Amino acid sequence: VVQSGDNIWSISRRFKIDVPTIIHTNLLSSNKLRVGTALKIPNQKGILHKVKKGQTLWDIARAYHISLKKMQEVNGLSTSLVRAGEAIFLPDAKPLKAQLLPTWGSSGFIMPCAGRISSRYGWRIHPIFGNTAFHKGVDISAPYGSTVKSAAPGRVIFCGWKSGYGWTVNISHSSGYETQYAHLSKINVEKGDYVEQGQRIAAVGNSGWTTGPHLDFEIRKNKSVINPLSCLQ
Repeated sequence: VVQSGDNIWSISRRFKIDVPTIIHTNLLSSNKLRVGTALKIPNQKGILHKVKKGQTLWDIARAYHISLKKMQEVNGLSTSLVRAGEAIFLPDAKPLKAQLLPTWGSSGFIMPCAGRISSRYGWRIHPIFGNTAFHKGVDISAPYGSTVKSAAPGRVIFCGWKSGYGWTVNISHSSGYETQYAHLSKINVEKGDYVEQGQRIAAVGNSGWTTGPHLDFEIRKNKSVINPLSCLQ
């Protein structure tokens, strides 16, 4: 339990465990500690991981490049099956954001939102201004507040207001790819965050120039827009 006068570094020295392990085992968002907080102090380096739906221990071991056998031993697990939402300790693992992102091919993206494609990539009559204009992405019609997911793993390079686009998130991926998610009602990530494929990053809205709630989804390759539908799995 954190006492008055304690800080992350004094606790690290006291228990002879590195600061990153303490931070990631306790899912801390900063180095600041609140008096009275109960901390988990592991006896070895590593991080805490919350199991996602459909993940097995083998999937996790492969993603973090750690020993499956050691992970099972540390957590007292006899099989590779784990429950979604369960927190397990990953010995010797480092946060994914500290590792290189995998190379991402043009067919590795997933649809960022469940809904109907209401406007495709290419030339069209602008729904608000009535002029002929090139649509740089696809519009996915969905109820206000619907989940918007990252189409691929990457790093958030922008989240905020863009004229016309409204509330927007941009994510940089490896191999020169970048995705943009616009007209949002809520943003769940911050600039600099590393996100996994399928992770919730925002909610559908109608901010900016819109005629109703939908997601405007764009993909760029080396700064040039490309048809998002050609990149989806």
